[in-house]
Amino acid sequence: MKVSGIRSKLLLAFVTVLIIITGLNVGLEIHLTNQQSEREAFSSLTRQTILLQNELQKTTIDLRTIAEKNVGGADNLSDMATIYARTQYISINPELAAKNERGLVFDKVISLNRLQVILQTAGFSSAAVYIDNKLSHYVTMTEAGISVPRIDHDTLITTGQNQAGELAFNNWPNWPEGTPPPLVTPHITLVNRPTISFEFAAEQMVVLQIVIPVQAITQTVMLNNITLGSSEGLLVNDPAIAAPEMLNPSTPGQNKPVIIGAFIFKKLFDQAFLEEAAQKTGLLPALYSLDGLHQIQIVDVKMDPADLTQWAREAQTAIDQPVQQRTLEVDQESYYQTLALWQFEEEPQLIIGFAQSGASAAQKVRETVAGLVSVAGLVLIVGGLLGYILFDRLVKPIVTLTDMVSRVELNTQIEDPVQKGTPTFSDKLIEIDLRADDEVQQLTAAFNAMIRQLRQSFETLEDRVAGRTAELEAANKELEAFAYSVSHDLRAPLRHIDGYMELLQQSLAGPLDERSRHYMGTISDSAKHMGQLIDNLLAFSRMGRNELSKTPVDLGALVQGIIRELEPEMKDRTVNWHIATLPTVTGDQAMLRLALVNLLSNALKFTRERASANIEVGCQIDEKETIIFIRDNGVGFDMAYADKLFGVFQRLHRADEFEGTGIGLANVRRIIQRHNGRTWAEGAVGQGATFYFSLPQINVER
Repeated sequence: MKVSGIRSKLLLAFVTVLIIITGLNVGLEIHLTNQQSEREAFSSLTRQTILLQNELQKTTIDLRTIAEKNVGGADNLSDMATIYARTQYISINPELAAKNERGLVFDKVISLNRLQVILQTAGFSSAAVYIDNKLSHYVTMTEAGISVPRIDHDTLITTGQNQAGELAFNNWPNWPEGTPPPLVTPHITLVNRPTISFEFAAEQMVVLQIVIPVQAITQTVMLNNITLGSSEGLLVNDPAIAAPEMLNPSTPGQNKPVIIGAFIFKKLFDQAFLEEAAQKTGLLPALYSLDGLHQIQIVDVKMDPADLTQWAREAQTAIDQPVQQRTLEVDQESYYQTLALWQFEEEPQLIIGFAQSGASAAQKVRETVAGLVSVAGLVLIVGGLLGYILFDRLVKPIVTLTDMVSRVELNTQIEDPVQKGTPTFSDKLIEIDLRADDEVQQLTAAFNAMIRQLRQSFETLEDRVAGRTAELEAANKELEAFAYSVSHDLRAPLRHIDGYMELLQQSLAGPLDERSRHYMGTISDSAKHMGQLIDNLLAFSRMGRNELSKTPVDLGALVQGIIRELEPEMKDRTVNWHIATLPTVTGDQAMLRLALVNLLSNALKFTRERASANIEVGCQIDEKETIIFIRDNGVGFDMAYADKLFGVFQRLHRADEFEGTGIGLANVRRIIQRHNGRTWAEGAVGQGATFYFSLPQINVER
């Protein structure tokens, strides 16, 4: 069966290309699957495990330093000494509790204010003060509480945040009775030195607890059965952070210090802490207690407590503190996991784990790919042979035709913005040598007719330009007339292209397939592009010869008029215009209008992919110049190419993405330069662009 007609041929070629693309996709899938290796996974997990250990180490040291520094300050030590003295006096004289309650509570409120500042600046979760071993007062980020002595018992009163989000310390006489939060215990066991510990709470969180005990020398002074000293008769001197050597009973000397209470600061490491680490690393962190009974995780990768305990003992005795690497199967999914024993000051505290979803599906992918490879191999062989046989008859004529048409545009462009543009000369317009037995032959004949006319026009143009170069300055008017003549000559063959294209589409039996429409569109777009190119080149060439007309130009009214003209381009789109008050300037209204048309049209063009386009026109005025800017939220550009934008024929996008000739911004720069101004642009890929032009203040009417 003879295959004829461009539609059938392109359809067969399209099927062949799909087969080849399928084979390439299978090959790429094999390559990417093999790239994932167990070594890379464990390397990443080990690195993140070490980083988390270092972060916990630094955080713990910093918090301990902050706690000791604040507790060791004169204010906090003085607060505890005063509260201790009052508490002891009330405990000895319970009948006077009501009388002394107000003063004691006032002292505790002052202490709470200081502790809240520490909480807010250091990142602690809670702070509590204990007198002897009993809770005196505490504060968290959301509440505070005070133990108040009554005649026969102690009462805890609490307060929360007010409407401003602050703890309501000022209304403490009206605090209601309450209970401390779970992390604040009513009693503690006093220690004789600052300590640090980690505890797993029932709410699936790790609590870092820093205990800072306070010692002081206490003495009751009496003379003739009358107490002296403070109003309560109890002297509390030399409060300081507890030191074991000072508390040793065997140490010689009198007036030994005793532990009068302690400050306890707590910091929580909970699920939110793990989720933050997961977002930073892309991995799955976990924290385990040394006995393995408490496990905080992002994903339920449960570990056997006995295994964890055994491994922790072995890791503690190891010399180099190894990071254990293991592979787990959870719910038929594979995970890579690393474990590390974290110690603080040579004391084991936690087990840190990191996991990554493994390659449990990798084997399945490989099995699937193996089947695809066998089938795709046969398909590729058949597709390759078919493509080879049909290439000359099916694809080559259209590719050749498209390539020759595209050269008309390519020969007018330059790659180096520093060099001058290379024009399209007649020797580059070569007729298409193509033989075909279908509609391509008719289209080829039409383009050859166009090329012959273009070549004749360019030969005439070259002869004229060569003879008029020395007389250019004296022949501006003749040159402009000649340019209009050439424009007419060039547009004539372009009209032929449109005509032949319509005839060709009418002559086809049925609708075109996608590839045929693509090639037809390329031909039509090339013709339209050449028409735009001719118009912009004429405008660019005239710009340097015409004299400036200096008249008052209302930029605000000019912009509003241009926007009304651009309304057809805004059909079916939402465009939000933000127009500032613009000044009136002195200049050539036609030229300034052309510059604004180019900039506003670009803003619309490069925001068309946005459902809602935002375009702002504003100005900045200083002593030297007035700057007008046009900002959009379109596709933007890389700042590395900012200087390239204003070059002739310079484009950052392909013609099939955004239409244009690459001359519009060059015209803008030339217009502004003739007004003694400057142009520049700023932007980022995907975040829009801002184009600026400035005019000296001499051009601006105040």
